[in-house]
Amino acid sequence: MGILTNHRTATSTSVMYDHQAFAMQQYGGVSRYFAELADGLQQEDGIQVCFPWHHTDNIYYHRIIRNNASYTPPGWARTLIRRIRGYVHPHTKDEMRNRRAVIAELKEGAIDVFHPTYYDPYFLEHLNGKPFVLTVYDMIHEKFPEYFAPTVRDALINQKKELIRSAARIIAISDQTKKDIVELHAVPEQNITTVYLATSFAVVPDHNTVRDAATAPYMLFVGTRDIYKNFTGMMTVMSGILRTDRTMRLICAGPAFSPSERSLFASYGIADQVIHMPANTDDALRALYTRALFLIYPSLYEGFGLPILEAFACGCPVLTANRSSIPEVGGDAVYYCDPTDHDSVREGVMRMLKDRELRTDLRRRGFERLKQFTWASTVHGTASVYHQAKTTGTMP
Repeated sequence: MGILTNHRTATSTSVMYDHQAFAMQQYGGVSRYFAELADGLQQEDGIQVCFPWHHTDNIYYHRIIRNNASYTPPGWARTLIRRIRGYVHPHTKDEMRNRRAVIAELKEGAIDVFHPTYYDPYFLEHLNGKPFVLTVYDMIHEKFPEYFAPTVRDALINQKKELIRSAARIIAISDQTKKDIVELHAVPEQNITTVYLATSFAVVPDHNTVRDAATAPYMLFVGTRDIYKNFTGMMTVMSGILRTDRTMRLICAGPAFSPSERSLFASYGIADQVIHMPANTDDALRALYTRALFLIYPSLYEGFGLPILEAFACGCPVLTANRSSIPEVGGDAVYYCDPTDHDSVREGVMRMLKDRELRTDLRRRGFERLKQFTWASTVHGTASVYHQAKTTGTMP
């Protein structure tokens, strides 16, 4: 077993994480969430975390190994050195090796609680009577099935349903997600605990000089541009605004533009004003937030809304939607619009562009709001759920 964190005592709770998120992502939100938990739980009395697998190129996993002298990888993997090379597709040899390692550890029965990092139910028949905790990140596929290809959507929905109905305890990353789980799967509310996320970005102490020094002003969009992110709807509004001010740009941090997106920008006559930036490092993304006039985040649905916290940390004002979990995160520190109403979005964008005092006030409010979301709180809340799962056991 690969062991991380404190020495085990008679009263401690031993928790095992599996490989799923770490195998799917070289870097990214879900794997970072579990890496932050693993790091933070070292300071939490009575919790021991283990990883019985090692075949991954995930940068956070390898950072754990480098930064924690107490971590002992599985014996068969101690000399394994692999270069970072990106996405590892499930069902490769590494996937099967990791899966076998997890199943072997479950069969041994030495852990108290299992916490899968994603929704594949491969482990259910091997739990050996041990409870498992499930984190549910959102219910987007269930709420908006029309936005996803049936082959991917249906498999994920069915896997998630099976795990939701079998978990000893469920962690929801927002009250909105908790509400959706209860409504869609009739899970008792007392079996679900809301534990908010945090951002790993350090707070930028003073960025106004940097922002004012920017030679070309820009608005910022961060993340994927799936249908529920409302990017195309936003561009209907943005096109007119950008054509009116040819010095203004919209920078999109995330996946490269598709041919259809490039054609859309060209049809609006703004192809040279909508710019893609990959921003695949924290430093690159922080730099974009820090210099932006504001973040525009017009999603129709979010399970949490992490870019809002990232913007807060960087002193970037936020214009966002008044939907789903977003008000839980944004509070009174963002400017809201109705993402389905083009006039509302347009009014919000123009207000953010023209009202410097508003942007300054939102920066100040963002810094204050950010104090309510810390990894220490996330770790402590998660540790409490682990203890509850150990005590109550599996769900009937």
